[in-house]
Amino acid sequence: MNARVAVSMVALLLTALLAEGNDTGHPFELTVVDTEGKPLPSVSIQIRSQPKVVASQITRGKFEQKSTYGSDVVTDTEGRLAIHLPKLPPILSFRIDPPGYAPYWAEFDSQKNPDAFPTAFTAVLDTGWSVGGTLIDAEGRLIAGAEVSPNVYFKKRPGDTQRLYVGTRIKTDAQGHWRYDTVPAQLTEVRVSINHPDFQSSRLNLNREIYGIDINEVPSKTLTLDRGVVVRGTVFDHSGEPIVGALVRTKFTNDRREATTDASGRYEISGCESRMARIVASAKGRTMELEEVRVGPDMDPVDFVLKPGGHVRIRVVDADGKGIPKARVFFQRWRGSIEYFEFDHVDQYADENRVWQWDEAPLDPFEADICRPGGLQLSDQSIVAREEEFVFRPPTALIISGKVANADTGEPITNFRVVPGLRNSDADIGIDWIPRDAYTATQSDYRYQFHHTSVAHIIRIEAPGYLVTDSRDFATDEGEVTFDFDLKPASDIVANIVSIDGKPAARAKIALGVAGSQISVDNGDIDDSSTYATRFDADATGEFRFPTRSEPFHLVIVHDFGFAHLKSATNTIGPSIELTPWATVEGVFRVAGEPVENIEISLNSGDVHSSGNGSPRIFTTHETTSGAGGRFRFQRVFPGTGSMGRNITMMVDDGATEVTSSKRIRIQPVAGELQAVDLGGDGRAVTGKLLPPPDHQTKVLWNFAMVNADTPVLVPVAPVDLVALRKDAKAYRAWLNTDVGVAWTASIQRYRDQQDRQIQYRATVARDGTFRFDDVIPGRYDFRVDFSNREKLGIRNAEFDVPEGDDLYDLGEIPLATP
Repeated sequence: MNARVAVSMVALLLTALLAEGNDTGHPFELTVVDTEGKPLPSVSIQIRSQPKVVASQITRGKFEQKSTYGSDVVTDTEGRLAIHLPKLPPILSFRIDPPGYAPYWAEFDSQKNPDAFPTAFTAVLDTGWSVGGTLIDAEGRLIAGAEVSPNVYFKKRPGDTQRLYVGTRIKTDAQGHWRYDTVPAQLTEVRVSINHPDFQSSRLNLNREIYGIDINEVPSKTLTLDRGVVVRGTVFDHSGEPIVGALVRTKFTNDRREATTDASGRYEISGCESRMARIVASAKGRTMELEEVRVGPDMDPVDFVLKPGGHVRIRVVDADGKGIPKARVFFQRWRGSIEYFEFDHVDQYADENRVWQWDEAPLDPFEADICRPGGLQLSDQSIVAREEEFVFRPPTALIISGKVANADTGEPITNFRVVPGLRNSDADIGIDWIPRDAYTATQSDYRYQFHHTSVAHIIRIEAPGYLVTDSRDFATDEGEVTFDFDLKPASDIVANIVSIDGKPAARAKIALGVAGSQISVDNGDIDDSSTYATRFDADATGEFRFPTRSEPFHLVIVHDFGFAHLKSATNTIGPSIELTPWATVEGVFRVAGEPVENIEISLNSGDVHSSGNGSPRIFTTHETTSGAGGRFRFQRVFPGTGSMGRNITMMVDDGATEVTSSKRIRIQPVAGELQAVDLGGDGRAVTGKLLPPPDHQTKVLWNFAMVNADTPVLVPVAPVDLVALRKDAKAYRAWLNTDVGVAWTASIQRYRDQQDRQIQYRATVARDGTFRFDDVIPGRYDFRVDFSNREKLGIRNAEFDVPEGDDLYDLGEIPLATP
């Protein structure tokens, strides 16, 4: 049975609860059931509110304890929990994640939207699955005490599209075991981060076929952690004496590592990754110092010399010159972009004397935002150590408020959405709308406070039955401004979303993008964490509506039934939108004929994309990991021409994350159909060794090299000036019927056929310059070597031939050139 859990929350009418003189309090009742209505007893729920719920407020169910973030409670034998709050809290949240179900989060904000507390609420928790494993080192020894963090997001209540990371951290036990029992069922794999102070951090996609376990099963599938690199060095003072107790820190993605110097000033940081890293040393009374190095097994010690600390004193004052309490200095740049860990040992807030002082500052400039509580912040202020005090005067808050009314009748409008925006300095982008900070007003007035300086600030009002309307530009220093909106009545855009056979697409996800917006679609689902556009869902009947707007826009719609991409400039929106069915692609990943699991595979296809230039930026990605037997499956694929292959990741600062190769093939997914495509398993292995030019003096960073081998595609050369010829449509059609025109059309078709059959091989390079392609089909290949770090080396316009055979084929030594 496809079990699901419904959580029902019944509340009194808010208007009655908030009525003057009401002292009866605020009762809430939650009932946890499955989709058939069967109560689920003893379900753990965390209630988050300020103040926290206490035992005396639980009238049904069981109070367990106060926890760090809230109060832990349990439903009774009938799956019910009742609480009685003395007053409505500013924010009331419910976290429900019992084993076997996907995590769910419902939050209600009485400050942003007092009417958001419903009289009844139903939250549906999807079925979940369990993932687990056993951690070992390279010698097979069990690793206890490692921290495993699954990358899972809560399902949110309807209308709440902001993604919320679950944040669960699991420690491995003495046997190295770990498990997580609330992975959403729609995920076929889950990404985890694994951290241990003695080992290099690991970030992996775990396929359900391999790492999925039963609810009572002991995890047995092993994961091996690498020891990584040990970074060593010594910290000295300006006279050459070692500094005892200096703090040395670094960071790899989200993994912070640190060490303290011993009596000889020496330190060791274990478990470091082979990549570029910023390493920072600090000590009391000394300047903070930074070294940016490439971490690797053969690296030199990283030593520091800390001079006497620089002095920075800052006062943040109001217009009258009075110090502002709790002002903040928020670091932004120092010797390039920072990763924020560099300053996490520094108190960023003004003291009781309303002064911020730092006596271990670097002697070179850094940049910081000066933040005024309740006001606007001054961004990217340049600060350098000196005796003279810095004095900053951030503006008071820019608060825009007013009323919203019908322009024809003057009647107040009491249901509208307030969307803030910032005018971009790039005129081609226009306005950066901030839909995540938007809110729905239920009275005829609105109020919004901006926190950041900008070229200009704008308010947009979106009300059902009215034309979307924007305010004028507001300057940063205008303070409190009243601006009333008079909205012109206009019919909403309304449509029903249906499948190809007419079934309603209930709760279809929709993103509405305009110029400056961004829509990201990941594996056929709108990725709310990287989508900066208006988001809403269709209702249970598949219907949606939104206010009419004068600007051009795009709609991206996704559902299990399929997808749609509509442009207001070229498509009629409604009354019915039929979804194009997804294509499905599956197969087996092989190397040298053998299936291989845990391989990341990427796919791109279709034409649902947009690059901006007066329209939203739309990105689509498809990624999965091969499971048991090398099997992989892409369930929601955009139909159309595309390609597929093993994913190779190249980092901007670090180059390739592994030494490997990829065979990328062309595919043509068809809407509503399953396409079986195996990757690899045929052909032969091809190797070679790249050599720097004889006169090359510096060390070649091979991790930035990419070796490319493609089956040739001959680009036809037009025999005439086609641009000029196409200006006369009649003459162009006549020319196509000539012998030359017919030959040209045939050459274009051959070119397209070659593109459809093209195979692309990519390989990263080992530290000794060697590379390897797997499963290369015999034939001729165009050969190219590129470097992503602006290294002035490479190979262009070369070729090689691979003869028939099954054994390893060696291209030998291949000297690079300076292009």
